Amino acid sequence: MRHTVLAAAAALVLAACAAPRPSPFPPDPGRVGAGPTCGPQQYPFQALQDFQRGQAIVRAQVGPDSRLVNPVLEEAPMNQYLAAGALDAVRQCSLPQARPGSDVRLLVAYDFHGQNEYLPNGVVTVLFAPLPAR
Repeated sequence: MRHTVLAAAAALVLAACAAPRPSPFPPDPGRVGAGPTCGPQQYPFQALQDFQRGQAIVRAQVGPDSRLVNPVLEEAPMNQYLAAGALDAVRQCSLPQARPGSDVRLLVAYDFHGQNEYLPNGVVTVLFAPLPAR
């Protein structure tokens, strides 16, 4: 009996570990598709070194070539390196399905996934930002 209970508890723990972790930031596709197309994103090294994570809301315009231009921080993270990195991240994105000249509001999230030797593995995600509360 005791062996069966322990085996069932171990199976439950393993099943919970195997389930994918839900994303803390669900995308809000809005009117222009599933999200921006971005190149490789660089986690700011100084922020990574200090184990800093956070998020920023950035407003930008869609340029004539569908690249995002004129990024402006609408809500800045507490870390200055993450703030500068958020602007750089948006500059590497495009929205081919959006009309040139339209404004977009993006969420740039900085988080960690595991650790490699002494530093965490930084993950940068760029999504449509949720609509602001009115």
